[in-house]
Parts: sequence; structure tokens; C-alpha cells
Amino acid sequence: MAPRPPPRPPSGAAEIVYVLVRGEVADVYGGEKSSIAQAAAVGRRGFRARFITTARDRFAEEVEAAGMECEVVPAGDPLAGFRAAGPAGWLRRLVDLARVNAAVFRAARQAKVVHTIAVPGFLCGFAGARLAGRPVVFHVRSAPGGLRANRLEQLAMLLANRTICVSQSLRDQLVATASPALRPLVAGRVRAIDNGFDFAELEAAAARAAPVVRGEGQLTALLVGGIWPRKGQLAVLEHVLPRVVDAEPRFHLTVIGGATDAAYHRACLDAVARRGLARHVTFTGYLDRREVFRHYLAADLLILPSEGEGLPRCAVEAAAFGLPVVATRTVGTVDVVVPGRTGILVAPGRPEEMADAVLQLLRDARLRARLGALAASHVRTRFAMAATADATARLYRELAGGSNLAACEPG
Repeated sequence: MAPRPPPRPPSGAAEIVYVLVRGEVADVYGGEKSSIAQAAAVGRRGFRARFITTARDRFAEEVEAAGMECEVVPAGDPLAGFRAAGPAGWLRRLVDLARVNAAVFRAARQAKVVHTIAVPGFLCGFAGARLAGRPVVFHVRSAPGGLRANRLEQLAMLLANRTICVSQSLRDQLVATASPALRPLVAGRVRAIDNGFDFAELEAAAARAAPVVRGEGQLTALLVGGIWPRKGQLAVLEHVLPRVVDAEPRFHLTVIGGATDAAYHRACLDAVARRGLARHVTFTGYLDRREVFRHYLAADLLILPSEGEGLPRCAVEAAAFGLPVVATRTVGTVDVVVPGRTGILVAPGRPEEMADAVLQLLRDARLRARLGALAASHVRTRFAMAATADATARLYRELAGGSNLAACEPG
């Protein structure tokens, strides 16, 4: 379910070109959904969004369903497998990079700002934007691999006119892990703009949804996100689930998300089979938001075992539905979960702590209700889309020149 379409911008509205690279995974997860929602919300402040992406898939469909233009340059992800590609593969990928940059150049001549998302988006848009003489935003939506800013990320932060991160903890991590010589420069160029959420839209959708049917007396937790190592599902299935089921046989875990890593997905399925826990786990595969909402309505809590996030969309959505969250204490997640008030944070790599936290909530319905109510209030205050859209619109005016964008002021 895509965000509601923005109203038609006024004549002469400033255009923003968004560049987001798509690869082999057709599913649309939290970061991509947030990009669509943010662009649509900024559109309600008088800007006009135009996306350039690299595959005709669900993402392009959701952009267009939200009432925004989407140009597809069928290049896939030019960085995927780059090192092992060999000379012919390198040449083909460089040609693909040039093709996307050429599309950005053509679009940017009529635009005010080019907004690139993640390192692949930056590499596919920076040259085109610069040739068109337009400022570039580099948008970091997820924690870097190993929770350290890599060389390409540092290069992008230095070359872009401004870098924005989806949470304060992610911004702090990028600055802290930059090379010492570059750290002052990076700190001056990076700012945090929290992901925003349209809670009125969420509530309206929830009101139309019917909860999934759960077994009588069943206690249910959700794991939501693409199935790949950084999300940590295997540790839950290997170590947390057996301990919880031993203590609470009514427990059932629903794993929502498509397999973005086939080998890791097989390892997850094997772990469940090996421990004889198949009747306590359901793998739904990828679901659209309407179906995910139905699971939120029926669940008791959310488990988030990620090694690092940008700002976890599932945690904010679950909290908005009144679910407490049990999560690892890591980048991105700490901006959402307030320990002891909206959920429980545990140390990474300590599955026994996560199992104990899950059991504590399963055994205490009053505690779940109290934390869930506080969680719903917290996310509505902290992550309102209006604040995100206002901050993003101010950034665009700052980069493009406020006097030229006076007509784009809200209202």
C-alpha cells in the first residue's frame, strides 16, 4: 500500500530528482517505502518529485501509485558483484553507471536538487547532477556493513553538498567511524532527519484491516524484515525460540519477509526443522503493508534482532499499533525503543537475554499493555511525517537558494 498521492504541485514548483538503485530483489522494504513516503510528503509542501530507478519492479509501481513520476533505466545494480566481474563485467557496469547518470543529467537540468539514496544511488547520480550544475544530497538509510563507514560512504559524504541520515544514532555512528583526518569534515556535512510516518494513514488502514486468526490461547511475536544475515533471524530461531517454547509452549513466532539471501533463508528453515519447532513458526514470505498490518493487530510483541538499522520501520509501525518491542541495542533501534518505557533492549550477541525479555512480556499482559501504550505515544511524537517533510523541504531550499523557492513554502 503506497502513501496517498500528493496534491498537484503549483505551476513552476521546484522539481527534486530522487535516484534509487534497484537490484535483483523486487520486494519493497522499509527504506524504499520511507523514500516514497518522504517524497510524497515533501510534495505536499509544493515540490514535485521525480524518481529515477534501475528496474521496473514493485518499487516503480509503488512510486507511480503514489502519484509521482518514475523513470526506469534498466541497469539493475551496477555495483553488485563488481569486484568479481572481470574486465568485461567492469566495462559493462561502468556503461550502466554512465547510462543512469545521463538520465539524471537530463532530468536535473529542469530540477533544483538531486537526492541520491545509498552509495549505489549516489554513484548513479552524482556525475549527472554535477554536469547539470545541481546540488546533491546523499541519503543514508541503513547502518553500514560492520557498523563502520566504508570508503565509498566517506567519499560520498565528502563530495555531496549535504548528507542526511534517518536517525541521530546513525549520524553519530557515521561520524565516529570516519577516518580521523576526515571526521571534522564529515561532521560538518552530515545531519539527522528522522524517518517520518503518516500515522493518520496507518490508523485508517488499520481500521479497515481484520486481524489474522490466531490459535486459541496462543501468544504471538513477529519478526518483520527481509531474511538476510544483518537482520538476525537465524539467531532467534537457533537460540531464542527453543528457550521461549520450552518455558511457554503456547508461543508462536511469525516471520514476515522475503528471502533476500537464499542460503541464509535455507539455514533458517533448517534450524527450525532440526529443533522440531515447525509448529511454533510461520514463514509468510513477503507481504504488502495491508497484510503486515493484520499481523500487527493480532500480535503480542515484536522481536527485532538486527545487527544494525538506519531506523527500523517495523519497530515504529509495531509501536504505533501498541506493541512493545524486544530488540538488540544497536544503531537505529535505540532511536525507537526507550528501555523500560516502550520495550526492552538487550545486548547484541546475547540471545539468552532476548529470550528472557520475550518471556517477561509474554507472562505479563499488563506490562505489555503499558509498554505498548507508551510506545504508541512515543513514536507519534518523535516520528511524525510533518516534521520530517518540513526539515527536508528546508534542506532543499537551503541548497537551491531560498529566494528561488519562495513559492514552495508550506501553505
